Amino acid sequence: MIFGIVSIVLEVAIIFFAVLGIQGTIARYRHTHGMVVFRDLLKYLVLLISVIITCFGLSGLLGQLMDSQNVNYYGKLDAARWLAFIVVGIPVIFVMTRWIRRDFQESPQEEQSPAWQVYLLAATTTSLLFWFIPLSTAMQFIVGEPFKPRELAQAIVAFIVWIIHAVLIMQQRSMIANFQRFTGWAIGIISAAVALIQTLGFLIAKWINVPTREYQLQNALILLVISAPVAIYYWEVFENNAADYEARIYRIFAGMAVPTFFFVGAAVLSLTSVLVWNFGQHIEDSTRFFRNTPWQLATILVLAPVIWYFRHLASGFIRDEVTRLYQYLIAGAALLATGVAGGWLIAGLFEFTNFANTFIGGLSGLIVTVPIWWSHWRTCQFANGIDFAMEDRSPIRRVYLYMMIVVPTISSIVSAVWMFYLVFKAMLVGGFTTETFRVPFGALVTSLVIALYQWRIYRGDYRHRMATRAESKTRFAL
Repeated sequence: MIFGIVSIVLEVAIIFFAVLGIQGTIARYRHTHGMVVFRDLLKYLVLLISVIITCFGLSGLLGQLMDSQNVNYYGKLDAARWLAFIVVGIPVIFVMTRWIRRDFQESPQEEQSPAWQVYLLAATTTSLLFWFIPLSTAMQFIVGEPFKPRELAQAIVAFIVWIIHAVLIMQQRSMIANFQRFTGWAIGIISAAVALIQTLGFLIAKWINVPTREYQLQNALILLVISAPVAIYYWEVFENNAADYEARIYRIFAGMAVPTFFFVGAAVLSLTSVLVWNFGQHIEDSTRFFRNTPWQLATILVLAPVIWYFRHLASGFIRDEVTRLYQYLIAGAALLATGVAGGWLIAGLFEFTNFANTFIGGLSGLIVTVPIWWSHWRTCQFANGIDFAMEDRSPIRRVYLYMMIVVPTISSIVSAVWMFYLVFKAMLVGGFTTETFRVPFGALVTSLVIALYQWRIYRGDYRHRMATRAESKTRFAL
């Protein structure tokens, strides 16, 4: 699941930067005939497709050679398909590389073209995923799992392709090249974090007598051994090539923002489990009730040092748009999460059959989200009070206030419609109870509170802005 999400995110990012590369190419060659632009784009696209086809062919054929049992009729059909891929793909790669090399010799600046860098980004990232994931699966034979020759063959071929393109992209000094280095680090560090969480969760489960299986620990250690060197390598390369603003962006959002969301989720779930077990209602025994708690606690223990480390790195950053965006993003997300938790807490007051559990769930959410919201929002308000003119010139604060007014307002409207629907339904057909009424009522109350609070902040900024302008006009008149 984790790898699937990572793959989707990375592919979307590749498409985004590919668009940037196309725009850059068009701007670079706007003085030439349009066919030059399309020629470059198609050239690298054909090269990428041919590389992928050839990799599939070579890995499939190598996998069959390693699998002595796959010699039947269907195995021969697979071999024919892999050979066809190889026979077609290798000549195309040969022709395209000669074409590209000739263009580089005739025009050395072509090596810095966005189209070429986008190709390197796509090829390097794709080949990294193609050997990283299969290798972690293939190496499970060490712990007694069945040997998977096709996964191992794919890992070997993709690794060679990755090495070739990694060497090529090391010569690049651009935003796209640094983004590739960051994606490599993201793949490695996310995988290493997952492996650490699985390992620590296994140990905690053993400690509190939650049933586990030995292969969970073994697979986690294999993943850690593979992912840690990838993360370390890419981080070193990224740190040595990225500009200060790029490093700041990636550190803040990848090292602080993203882990914070997972940290909050794990903290809320684990705290809810503990409180429900001690004060709520449950019918399961402790073994089944706490079956997910070890990994929730492991997530907290792994991500907390990561967040602290990157907050330490960011402590010396100047207050610019990147810093503002992070603070307002976390403050906004935490405030909305607080609203959801508050809604559940209010709903629990009207739930008579399972009052404690719903109330405890909302209370747990508030305990975790309120401090996070307050710490980031207090920083924003402090900066606004110190230098209002600077903060007011930034659109991020205004956008934040607009969103924090509009989103809760829409939620209030939806909740009100829901409530009146339940009322009219009860008047016409009956069946009204306080338990059906509790959820929209809780959402309505918390949404109105948030919207009114943010409106108050917005009006305060507006009055301060008008007073500052009036004072400036008075000074100018004097």
